[in-house]
Amino acid sequence: MSNNKSSNNAMISFAAIINAEASRVVATMRQNSKYAILARQTMSSSYGSGSSAASGLDIDESLVDDPLVQEFMSLRRALFVNGLMLETSSSSALGDFGGGSESSRNNTNNKMGQQPLSCADFIRPFLKCIVSVETSGPITSQALSAVHKILKRDLIFGSDDVEKAVVVRDISEAVTMSRFEATDPDHDDAVLCKILHVLIDCVACPSGRLLSDDDVCDVLQACYRIGHQSGKESGFLRHCSRHAMREIAEHVALRLKENVAAGGSEDARLATWRDQLAKRASAFEKLYDEKQRTTTSSTPPRSPHHIAISPVNREGNESFDPVRGPGAIEDGGPKIDVGTPSSPPTRAPIEKLKSLPAPHASPAALEIFKFACSLIEASSSATLGAAKQKSASTSNNENGEDGTGSGDSGEAPTEKPLVYGGDRSEEAEQSLMLFGIELVGTFVETIVVSSATNNNVKNRYPELFVAIQDDLCKALTSLKPNAAPPVAAAACGCFTMLYATMRSELKLQLEMFMRVVLIPLCAAGKNKASSAANATSSNSAVTFNRETQRIALETVVDLCRQPHFVTDCYMHFDCDLSKACVFEELVSTLSASAFPANGARLSGANALSVEGLLAIVRTVSRSTTAESSSASSPLGGDSSMLLGESNGKKKASSTATNGFSDDGIMKNEDEEEGDSPAALRDELRGLDPWEYVKASAAPSGIARARGLRKSRALKRRLVVAAEHFNRSPKKGIPYMQEYGLLPENLTAKAVAKFLKLAPGLDKEVVGEYLGDPKDFQVEVLKEYADLFNFENVTLDKALRTFLDGFKLPGEAQKISRILEAYAARYFGANPNSCADADSAYVLSYSIIMLNTDAHNKQVKKKMTLEQFIRNNRGTNGGKDWPKETLVAIFDSIVTDEIRLTDDAAPKLSNSAWHDVMRACEVEQGKFDAPPDEFESRQYDADVFSLVWAPTAAAVAVIFERATDEDVLESSVEAFVAVARIASNHRMTDVVDHLVATMCAFVTKGAQRAVEMNPLRPGVALGEDAKTRSAAKAAFAVANAHGDDLRRGWCNVLDCVLHMRRLGVVPDDVAATPTDAEEEREPITSNNFITRQKAAQSGSLFRSFSALIGGSDYDYSLEEEKARLPEPTEREKALLEKSDTCARACKFSNLFADSKFLGKESLAHLVAALAWAAGDPAQPPQSADDEDAALFCLDAMLSVCYRNKDRARLCLPRVVSHIKAIVGAATQEPTPLVERAIFELLRVVRRVLPEQSGFQSHEGIANST
Repeated sequence: MSNNKSSNNAMISFAAIINAEASRVVATMRQNSKYAILARQTMSSSYGSGSSAASGLDIDESLVDDPLVQEFMSLRRALFVNGLMLETSSSSALGDFGGGSESSRNNTNNKMGQQPLSCADFIRPFLKCIVSVETSGPITSQALSAVHKILKRDLIFGSDDVEKAVVVRDISEAVTMSRFEATDPDHDDAVLCKILHVLIDCVACPSGRLLSDDDVCDVLQACYRIGHQSGKESGFLRHCSRHAMREIAEHVALRLKENVAAGGSEDARLATWRDQLAKRASAFEKLYDEKQRTTTSSTPPRSPHHIAISPVNREGNESFDPVRGPGAIEDGGPKIDVGTPSSPPTRAPIEKLKSLPAPHASPAALEIFKFACSLIEASSSATLGAAKQKSASTSNNENGEDGTGSGDSGEAPTEKPLVYGGDRSEEAEQSLMLFGIELVGTFVETIVVSSATNNNVKNRYPELFVAIQDDLCKALTSLKPNAAPPVAAAACGCFTMLYATMRSELKLQLEMFMRVVLIPLCAAGKNKASSAANATSSNSAVTFNRETQRIALETVVDLCRQPHFVTDCYMHFDCDLSKACVFEELVSTLSASAFPANGARLSGANALSVEGLLAIVRTVSRSTTAESSSASSPLGGDSSMLLGESNGKKKASSTATNGFSDDGIMKNEDEEEGDSPAALRDELRGLDPWEYVKASAAPSGIARARGLRKSRALKRRLVVAAEHFNRSPKKGIPYMQEYGLLPENLTAKAVAKFLKLAPGLDKEVVGEYLGDPKDFQVEVLKEYADLFNFENVTLDKALRTFLDGFKLPGEAQKISRILEAYAARYFGANPNSCADADSAYVLSYSIIMLNTDAHNKQVKKKMTLEQFIRNNRGTNGGKDWPKETLVAIFDSIVTDEIRLTDDAAPKLSNSAWHDVMRACEVEQGKFDAPPDEFESRQYDADVFSLVWAPTAAAVAVIFERATDEDVLESSVEAFVAVARIASNHRMTDVVDHLVATMCAFVTKGAQRAVEMNPLRPGVALGEDAKTRSAAKAAFAVANAHGDDLRRGWCNVLDCVLHMRRLGVVPDDVAATPTDAEEEREPITSNNFITRQKAAQSGSLFRSFSALIGGSDYDYSLEEEKARLPEPTEREKALLEKSDTCARACKFSNLFADSKFLGKESLAHLVAALAWAAGDPAQPPQSADDEDAALFCLDAMLSVCYRNKDRARLCLPRVVSHIKAIVGAATQEPTPLVERAIFELLRVVRRVLPEQSGFQSHEGIANST
């Protein structure tokens, strides 16, 4: 009972809505004067020219109305006749809408003596009103509101999906063919917006899933034309149009995803749909047979007021209703049945029902996706393949033109190109491109991103996957350099999303996007020509270019943050002999963009370039151990002491400190054995270099890393060989033979392979070499042509590929010789494509002439298609070429010039992209399996060796020009991070360079501080944040990675001495450790000098002593310092900053931790101390010099005492230094000499007894 009651309420609700909406439409129609005039004309033609009274008929004039109005009135009466508006009506009145069975519905209608009404019957009058050309905007709008309400509330009913499909298809077709009279633009736009809303709900409603692929494309096409047909549409209408298309695309994508998630193939779903059609067709067959038997006898009269509402007829055939069967409804509008027999039925509706299209699936999604891609390419037209190009627009009866369409009804020709309105401005094209990217993004976000976790995009959506690889990636790669920033941002963001989700399948697409789009955009700011042009243009143009460059740099940073991007580029491009060095190009571009122009301030592009370089460094730093604290790491949690291999530098210790054994790391000896030039030359002798690389390849692991390293080394060698060949082929070939790149017994095949595959060759030189008439060069040309695979490739595409590797020479005989070799190879690969090789040669020569004619600006009168066809008559073995072949070749050459590809600056072309997709078809467009964490470490040293220098230089420039303390701290962190990675890979020269760079800032700042405030230089240091930051960085690297310092120790000690002059280095930094029994105070250099200076009392005596001794000590400065007043509060705060900096530098650790240094680093430290002390044979020239000499002597002895077990490494240098000091002493003793003699005795007592193999201490003393 409860179900029947709810069903009854649903029927009453549906009927009430239909009745109310029909009433509103009729009321709106009667307000139009046209229908009043039409009503009087109808009365006159029906009842004569006389009045109704004269004719003897008592007829109310209001009852005689327009047929469309009459249809609505009949519909309202039908609602009551069928009992739908009565609360006591049963659920069978609407069939199974309310859950009633079909038998109960038929029984009820048989009792009433009438046929049941379907959902299509109730909606049909509204649809007729929508498609009517005679209705005005308000009338159409009211009818659309009624349909929109039905769709919004999901009131479409039927006994099965077939019946619902017919209804929703009728609605979609009627709305897409909507016509109405134009009034004023505002009202017309309101109606068009309502059409868009109805189209959205037509697809979005539950029954919208039953629309066919063609129906969905028609709906989308109508939405597009509403906003873009004439180009004169308002911005609001265009915005609404695009919003509707996005909504439709999203629903189509979601349904496709749901269908795939539900399981089963499209064939299975199609079979289920056909079964439903067959069942309904079988039922109609029975009705057809029964009606055919009864048409011969007289039909009993039906109820005089039964209304038969005719459906919208799609094909012009006999109308049918999917519920009541064929022939149940007659055309011609609503009729008052007077009991006439029905017309004989036909089988056409049944056949039409059997061919009813299935619900939409992947074809509709694919067509919408490709349509969106065509918008991105900003072409003059964009076609929606499956659409019938019908327009939902208004009609102007007077002139049939303007933004609201024409008064003609019907369909536009199929496959008509979609033109972006009449607005062909650059701004409009950019806006359309942006919308295309947004539309594509709907599919990517809905389908691709959600499926990426399971890596099932290719398996679940094969057609869409190919479209992404081809159409979408090509469209994104076609981004112009002058693209608007929003377009550039959207395109770059979309590609980044694709790489993140479909990385393994986008190898070649990534290479094209990087080299054609990203790298040129990042380097745009460094193009002098463009900069000069921008300087003369408006300010907006300059901002436009800079903003686009910023977007490209941001994209590069995002890509570099991807876990596999850096290794992908290095492994698959830089280590591939056939690919460009994409990673190296990227690093070079970022490096160039990181430096501001002369005199210019730091820009956002400079900062982003540095961030890109640091992102690469962070990628390398991910291969770290967990031993380093992430909190103190400048690069975050992943920045710690790296695990990696040696890069040609000796390790300080053979013990692995990373948790792995030494066997797990690629040994330095193996690297030298396989990668050194001599070893590589010996290994290549007698072998083909490219086969050698293939033989060295491995699927993964250490073996793959070794193979790629060999390939990288060979690639470098080939580049050098190419340079020699470019200068002189005659001398280049012997050079390659000497280095093993060509066999000693030279063969044409080996030379041909080198000319085709070697990177860096001058294409003009290659063309001249191949065209040479000498026998060996002719043989090379033949072998060169045989290296190409032209199977199943058209002649023009094969010719493009062949000519891409060299430039045709200018001499006609050489061109002919080259084309003959090409034609022979092409005919051999495609014997059925032409009559013989001569035919291929003639057509190839004709293509070359056409290319020159079509794209040479000096040729004013261009060759036409007819002339091209005429020129090639009878050239295919005496016969004509197929016309479609010549037309396709002509169009291809005219629209896409055959041109040389510039390896340094490639451009996107149809032929280039064709080669990309052809490689993808043969599985050459996939990335190999990503390296695991252990294998990734094997590439870190090579990657870091490419990026460290530009990164350090760029960070140094930013550090030098920065004033903000946050920027300074970030730069310091970057320096420490780079040093950490270099130390891990034992790149001692890199660590030395980084320390020297930072120490240069410290020494410069210290000198400046002394000049600014000689009495209290620590105050000036407290004001100089840059010097303090540099000092922290320099000493942080020295303390943490001193084991990898070599020459850098000189810079560190020089920096210590400068900081000492500022008074921030503690006195006990270089204090020598004493024995436990020695209770006296250790003598430090500062204490010793202080006592010596204190003993000299009186300024007169000091001056006289300085005069006699030849010293230039500035004792007046010491007196002035002694008389200084107490520092102010500000000076105290600045001095505290200096002290804080000194504590952070940890000067004492430099010498206290020397016992942990490796042998080589320890030796360099002692040598650097001797260097910093100055020449011992020359007396100190100032108090600072003597203080430095004493300090360095203390430091040397401190290091020596702390390394007594390794005294052999440092003692000889210490003793030699002391001997030089004592030997240079004069009769007048100096603090330095006294200290040297004293310390020599301590060395003899404390160090020598523990050593064996040294000369005795008596010998040392005597020699001294």
